[in-house]
Amino acid sequence: MKHWIAAALVLLGLPSAVLADPPQRAPMVATFVGPAKVRPGQQLTVVLHLALTRALDLPLAVTWTVPQGAKLMQPKVLPLRLQPKRGKVVDLKVRFSLTGVPADDLLVAVDVNGGDFGVHATAAYRFGRPEPKLPNPMDKAAPVKLRGKGFGTGVPIQ
Repeated sequence: MKHWIAAALVLLGLPSAVLADPPQRAPMVATFVGPAKVRPGQQLTVVLHLALTRALDLPLAVTWTVPQGAKLMQPKVLPLRLQPKRGKVVDLKVRFSLTGVPADDLLVAVDVNGGDFGVHATAAYRFGRPEPKLPNPMDKAAPVKLRGKGFGTGVPIQ
């Protein structure tokens, strides 16, 4: 049936992408929103934003890793469980005082476990440090030549 409809759409000049399956989304995505730059002695607020693709009535188990140099101010104790209130978005504000700019990330892992499924999401806040870059194997590669013919830059094997 779907093929007949696609053929009819093509005959009418409509793109067949109209029938494409919707893109798959992760069941839960965790992100941190906070200042792009920080300095020692600063108080800052970071928001943990959880986006769910469907409303859940199950509690969210939360695991936190707070680096040295960041002192929790509010809430007094980081929650280990969050209960979504029939919504698809959960925002939690966390306030820190910095004794120094942390060398490590603020990490969170969120898990939901139901009777027949489980969902896991992680997020990291870098306290203004740039994202780590993966090494580029082409940086140290030499050009490949065989019998005088060039084959471009090789990829080193380690």
